[in-house]
Amino acid sequence: MRGLALFPAALLTLVCAAAAVQAQGGFPAANGPVEIDARDGVEWVSAPDGASGYYRARGNVVVRQEGLTLQAGEVTAFYRRGAAQAQEIHRLEASGAVVMRNETTEASGDAAVYDLTAGTVLMTGRQVQLTGREMVITASRSMEFRDRENLVIARGGAVAAQGERRLRADRLTAYLTRAAADAPGRVERIDAAGDVHLSTPAEVIRAEEGVYNVTAEQALLCGSVRISRGSNQLNGECAEVDLKNGRSILKGRVNSLIVPRDAEN
Repeated sequence: MRGLALFPAALLTLVCAAAAVQAQGGFPAANGPVEIDARDGVEWVSAPDGASGYYRARGNVVVRQEGLTLQAGEVTAFYRRGAAQAQEIHRLEASGAVVMRNETTEASGDAAVYDLTAGTVLMTGRQVQLTGREMVITASRSMEFRDRENLVIARGGAVAAQGERRLRADRLTAYLTRAAADAPGRVERIDAAGDVHLSTPAEVIRAEEGVYNVTAEQALLCGSVRISRGSNQLNGECAEVDLKNGRSILKGRVNSLIVPRDAEN
């Protein structure tokens, strides 16, 4: 195969030009060399004119760039010629126990596609997880990180856990805020859609959709709302939930089932 080279040595450093490398969900932007360390070597395949190609690393692969680390069983880095004929890596594909981390955030899954030009990461697997300082988000299908929009989309049995609180839905969209452009992101709001469950030690609230304001510790849930507290149940169209003070307000037509304490025994 033309342009094929295998690097038996474990370490290879590539220079990226122009493209900003960023895995979102709190991962800071970076520009600079990409360092690839692989137990079983790195394969280099280039086009006949050398204008594009890829590096494929196998065996306990570790990719590093300015505070960001990607670990996987196999990683393929696609490059093209950029400014001043420098190699510019524009896409990474990783598989096999993929983990991306920096000092504050870690994301893990079975596979990941990292588009450096668009600033997006799509991580897939039976258990995809994003772990931050204050919240853990998991999903059974996929998790998409969109840096330019400052959001994370978790699909398939998605759960956002914060202390003893759990927000579960078919799809969760977490909106991030940053104190500065290069600062770690914090989840400010989560939109939930499809079979929504919001649970605390005191109650479980079910609905069709909802919005959780993480900063204000308040949630608005709508669509066939059911609030369960022990054997008691309240049904309504929408519910305003104050998680800080443990107060819920049902709106619209309300139906309640209150079970006397003696009846519970």
